[in-house]
Amino acid sequence: MDRQGRAAVIVLAIVYLVAFGAMLIYSMFMFPGRIVLPVLRTGWILWNGVALFIEVLPTAHLSAVLLLYSLFAGFGPGVRLADRALVRALKGPLVLFTVITMLFAVAVGIIQPYAAARRDSYVYQSEFARALLSQAQQFERAGEYERAAVDYALYLNIDAENTEVRAQLDEARAMADAREIEAQPDRDTVFLRAARREAPDATQLVNRAAAAIGEQDFFTAHYYARLALALDSGREEARRILANANEGMRAFGQTLQEAAQQERYERKRHAYWLLSDEQGQSLIQAYYAFADLRADYPDDRDIELYYPLALEAIQRVSFFLHEIERAEAFPARHNLTFRNGPGAEEPANAVQEFVHIDRMILASGGRYALGIEAVQYGADGEIIYHLRADYGKIEQRDSQDGGTSSFLNMRAVDRQQRTVSEPHYLSGARDESVAHVLEIRSPVSRLELLAAADNGLSSAAVPDLLQKARIYPDFGFAVEPVHVELGMRFLLPFSLLIFSLFGIALGIRWRSHYLGRAPLLGVLALFTLPFVLHQLIVLYFYVFRVLLAFLVLSLGSVGAAAALLAVQALLLAWALFSVAARMSAT
Repeated sequence: MDRQGRAAVIVLAIVYLVAFGAMLIYSMFMFPGRIVLPVLRTGWILWNGVALFIEVLPTAHLSAVLLLYSLFAGFGPGVRLADRALVRALKGPLVLFTVITMLFAVAVGIIQPYAAARRDSYVYQSEFARALLSQAQQFERAGEYERAAVDYALYLNIDAENTEVRAQLDEARAMADAREIEAQPDRDTVFLRAARREAPDATQLVNRAAAAIGEQDFFTAHYYARLALALDSGREEARRILANANEGMRAFGQTLQEAAQQERYERKRHAYWLLSDEQGQSLIQAYYAFADLRADYPDDRDIELYYPLALEAIQRVSFFLHEIERAEAFPARHNLTFRNGPGAEEPANAVQEFVHIDRMILASGGRYALGIEAVQYGADGEIIYHLRADYGKIEQRDSQDGGTSSFLNMRAVDRQQRTVSEPHYLSGARDESVAHVLEIRSPVSRLELLAAADNGLSSAAVPDLLQKARIYPDFGFAVEPVHVELGMRFLLPFSLLIFSLFGIALGIRWRSHYLGRAPLLGVLALFTLPFVLHQLIVLYFYVFRVLLAFLVLSLGSVGAAAALLAVQALLLAWALFSVAARMSAT
């Protein structure tokens, strides 16, 4: 490497380091202490500095080139446009700047989005951790110590050195262990899983049912007979006991002598029939009926057997509103609108469904939606149904084809007020059994990627942009903004090479105004020049973004790419000619 090459590397390295240091210092002052946890401060400052450094790199690079060729490097006099010496003189700078351009392409396409994502992840982790802590404290106040301990542990995965939260975790675990020793095991499953916990096989369950029927304990007999049938649906003895228990339950209420016992029995029988109905509203009423019975008769064994089943049943057809209240503090995405369909390749006359969500909360306990609106159009363009719902929860359920699909459950139950929030149909209707659910016909991971788009395309890496270009049509989004952003990503590195050549020409021109050393005013101007250059570069890229958007909309993506390459080629030729002309004039 010759003297000029060494000078170029040294000057560029110094300017780059100064720019990176300035961005780190700026990040220290801009650190959002009210949002990001103190334990994540260093990481946020580092990655924010990296992202900002790559953003201002064109300014830093052009400033370094001007500094280099106006103060430290020169090509010497007597170089003419037609000389071979001109080619030899430009060979070194062109190779160096081409290498820097390729590295800048990697930085813009991959490193900067990665750094921005890491920086934003610290914000997300902080919000998530604070939401976990708040939720854990709510669980603890409600006496749900096991769930509180889980959230405390998740918080410590982020802020491991927080001794106060670690003490709260130990206390919650101790309380949960104490309660587990005192309390009966929870039966929070449906009949099949409850049966597996009660006995290893159906024979023992049938024997228990037979013993209960002999004692005229019809509820207990019915319970064990039904569990036996859950394990072995062909057990005729279990079916006979179940029928006898049903008959006994119907007759028993008429033979009770005491009014209080008769009232309790009637309430239990009514709650049971609601639970057996398997309809959404009936299951909700069954849950409240067993909840009231449990509060009034805490020692009743029949109620303790059926209450967990009622809780499981209501959670199959709805969700509790307090889940959203606990998830309020978690990160959210806003104003998500998409086409809910199989994809852009479907025929133009197919049924179309569109969904809007005001706010989607990404919580530890699930994905929740607030402010839902959905409309479905038939092949003739007529509205099939149009609904609005206040709340929703995205759940995994078995689909009609035997697989697993995602559904938006829009039936929310307020446990305190005992009200049910369901979709309101502005027009049209659907079958009552599915009126409260909406199938999400694309993977939830794609929906979350789409939801993340509200942060803007500028923070996405090139591979993510390519993926968005594929999935946007499936959700009914215009793909042109993605194509514009991809064009700008390829424009940035190419522009750096053009800036380098114009910087050489301008630096030589400034150098020609003095022979020995630069005047004091010229040196001072170098310190203010980067701020002026930065504004000019921002304006340059803004103009090209507007031009590229116009070309994409007018000529399509391929035509816009060809026009963009032609413009950049003209600018590159102009820059090369400017350098050659300035060198021959020295």
